[in-house]
Amino acid sequence: MKKIIWLLALFFMFSFSLLNSASAQGTPDRNNIVYLFGGTTEEYKQQLSKTNNQVGTISPEYFHLDADANLIETVDPELVDYAHNNGYKVTPFLGNSFNYQLGVKAMENRENLADQVTQSVLENNLDGVVVDIENLSEKERDQHTDFVRLLADQLQPHGKTVDVAVAPAVQDTYYGWYGSYDYGALGNIADTIFIMAYDYSYPGGPEGPVAPYDWMKNSVSYLTTKIPNEKLVLGVPFYGRYWTDTTKGYGITYSRTSALIQENNAEVKWDEQSKTNYTNFMDQRSGTNYEIWFDDARSLQEKISIADEFGLKGWGAWALGQEDPALWDSLTASDDENNEPTEPSLGERITEEAKSHLGEQITDDQSETFVSELYAAEGITLPENAQDMSNHGEWISDQANLRPGDVLLFGGSRDNLADAAIYIGDGQYVISYKAYGTVKTFNMTDDVAKQYYVGAIRLSEPTTPPLGGRIAAEAESHLGEQITDDQSETFVSELYAAEGITLPENAQDMSNHGEWISDQADLQPGDVLLFGGSRDNLADTAIYIGDGQYVISYKAYGTVKTFNMTDDVAKQYYVGAIRLSEPTTPPLGERIAAEAESHLGEQITDDQSETFVTELYVTEGITLPENAQEMSNHGEWINDQANLQPGDVLLFGGSRDNLADAAIYIGDGQYVISYKTYGTVKTFNMTDDVAKQYYVGAIRLQ
Repeated sequence: MKKIIWLLALFFMFSFSLLNSASAQGTPDRNNIVYLFGGTTEEYKQQLSKTNNQVGTISPEYFHLDADANLIETVDPELVDYAHNNGYKVTPFLGNSFNYQLGVKAMENRENLADQVTQSVLENNLDGVVVDIENLSEKERDQHTDFVRLLADQLQPHGKTVDVAVAPAVQDTYYGWYGSYDYGALGNIADTIFIMAYDYSYPGGPEGPVAPYDWMKNSVSYLTTKIPNEKLVLGVPFYGRYWTDTTKGYGITYSRTSALIQENNAEVKWDEQSKTNYTNFMDQRSGTNYEIWFDDARSLQEKISIADEFGLKGWGAWALGQEDPALWDSLTASDDENNEPTEPSLGERITEEAKSHLGEQITDDQSETFVSELYAAEGITLPENAQDMSNHGEWISDQANLRPGDVLLFGGSRDNLADAAIYIGDGQYVISYKAYGTVKTFNMTDDVAKQYYVGAIRLSEPTTPPLGGRIAAEAESHLGEQITDDQSETFVSELYAAEGITLPENAQDMSNHGEWISDQADLQPGDVLLFGGSRDNLADTAIYIGDGQYVISYKAYGTVKTFNMTDDVAKQYYVGAIRLSEPTTPPLGERIAAEAESHLGEQITDDQSETFVTELYVTEGITLPENAQEMSNHGEWINDQANLQPGDVLLFGGSRDNLADAAIYIGDGQYVISYKTYGTVKTFNMTDDVAKQYYVGAIRLQ
């Protein structure tokens, strides 16, 4: 696949002694993922043995597509068993080698392909799949989302994960490859979203870093507005890229880069802005001029730290074996240095709470009630029925994989479960079973567990519900309240205003916002239902809360009430619905342009137009010199006026080497400038005489 294909997963160890050593160090971090590509099982084992348990999920190249986009699998059961025995998850990636036509066929064949992938995951005891279909377009956006949904519907009930690799967008994009990802929808469906935050430089392109630090950070900042942080994994490159007179931007491993540097006694330089190493030299043997941009342990740690800064699920990489081997000891040392007391995990909190009840008298005959109440206190709802509980979380079949906080399930079989308990570690569990009189601990080696233990489920930290779920829950919280306002629209607009989304208090105007939903079967919680005589004659609104019901604040009813879509009112007056998306932060350029415009008319006290520009950018955490000439060395130079975007810094003077003033482009051929002679901050047009005579070019910051 185009190297941008990404990285995932993890590894393990490769001998009994290593296994014991790794066990002593702890369990692999399953939130961190590495791709396995182009090697053998034995090579993968050796590579994994060096990772110091820093990664815990591996994504090998086991799933391929034939010419008709049907699945070809090359699963090696030896590696799968090895990984599971050493605590790693195995989630192969399904890609299309960046082939657009093959990707389109895969989307057209998505139902069959989802069935084939599901069958392979289940038959080969895999832990899930990574969907890595790249280079589609906006035309396949809905099909791609539907493919992920099909896989999730089939695999997640079995405790298998569905992960998706996505391009590293930095702003709303609706066209081309980036436009093929419905980031918000994918974040709701998938278990993990892997950001392929690399290939900023690419084969055939200009020299530069594979993954500039600021670019990666901007992508994470944007994507966290679309996808819960705890679902995001930041992908980093283990490879570099090199340029010669004839080869432009091909991939290169760290070991090959290191060998070339040593052979040629080349100087390694550091680019602070991108936090990446680079080197230039002539190869003494071939006479070839090289420029190589690459990451080592230092630069990778800088970039991995972004995942910690934003509280992401973890980090990942393409591809294991291509990295600086010093990375693993470096990460371990960093962990040791930062080994400060941390917040207990969900499992640890549940365990401590379960143990705190030991010896209490039991008044309820349901062991499940005890378990569900423990989890309810953590904001996680579990049914008070062992059989229904088994459909929640991740199913754990192997006792060796149990962790504190896991919910143990007892009965005759997986289809006949009767009781529940909390595993607390060291082979012990806490159970509240009325026949015992008090809450007690027992061992997994006791006769009861030997005879009746079936399996366990593992729950994850509760996440923030999607926008629609939050709106529906808030609407329900008002049920029974007295109505004082005759407008049902006011009720709806106030619910959304609390989420930072402005809606007009008029049903007709509301209908022009968000996505129109015409089919009742497609309704989701939080959708705004619209009632009236027709789409052009709307009068009232309500909030859909799921299961065919909605909440409405209609004065004639006296209080806020729920009704069903099958009731006469809905049958007669329901017209359609709109669906709103999570509010997003405008891109940097738009924020700068808006802030610049907010100063229009202000008196100017500083004679430097550059000071005005630098102060706008410093509020965004970007430092620029207060000198137009030095500004020109920052960001991306824009030659063509036709390519200007809001927020670009316009530079004026006699030439590119003689720059004197700066302004902010705000779009539509206009700019804002703070020039003392004008008296106040003003807007001018690029067609005005000043711009015609003195405008030289612009820079764009990210």
